[in-house]
Amino acid sequence: MIDFNCFIGTWAFYPTFVETIDQLKALHAKNGITGGYVSSLKSVTYRDYFFSEEELHEAIKDTNYRHVMTVDPRFPACLDIVKHGIENWDIAAVRIVPGFQGYKLTDTRLEDLCKVLKEHALPLYITLHMQDDRNCYLVQNVPPAKEELCSFIDSHHDLKILLCNASMGELENVEKSLLAHPACFFDMSGQRNRMGNVEYLSRPMQERLIFGTMAPILSTRAACLHLEVEDIAPEIVERIKTGADFV
Repeated sequence: MIDFNCFIGTWAFYPTFVETIDQLKALHAKNGITGGYVSSLKSVTYRDYFFSEEELHEAIKDTNYRHVMTVDPRFPACLDIVKHGIENWDIAAVRIVPGFQGYKLTDTRLEDLCKVLKEHALPLYITLHMQDDRNCYLVQNVPPAKEELCSFIDSHHDLKILLCNASMGELENVEKSLLAHPACFFDMSGQRNRMGNVEYLSRPMQERLIFGTMAPILSTRAACLHLEVEDIAPEIVERIKTGADFV
């Protein structure tokens, strides 16, 4: 089982129990997870995230983890850092956190980033939330509105997209656009409110679901429980666990 949405590093607003790659590996092993696509928590709040991304690259060398670079497209050096990551760090994807960092999906600098990702066939992670928004008292997350998110998905059919930590309501809002896109997926970390919601997703939506925990911000065990207790077809469970359609 692969965790396609996890983190290491320090979080600016409260301590976590998983800050190093060894601690993440131990948490994953406890839950039957063999590897993952990992990002740096530091890069979400750092103005210049080159050094946190370099630190992540060094941390995951010779492991079963792939590098998902977190960027703010408004940062002047953003494209240079992404290109450096492609050439030197073998990055597997790029993550943005627009609602947390405070910009719109219509920002022209994001379009410049998408152009680079398309040229190199790299997926874009769009993280809608970082945690329970009620806990964000220093920085209030304002996720993209339905029309903004649907418009972005509709206009980027040549870009692989992963929506991270979406609520059930947000998934319902974008379902039509998501299913019309040839390669738009979402992860399980947002399905944390109650058990039983994944099985009520339509079969086509279940086929766009991949496994992610958003550890250590959200609960790894809660994400695993969805696969263990919900009434999901076995072949769908296997596709979710391996991310076969996403990779």
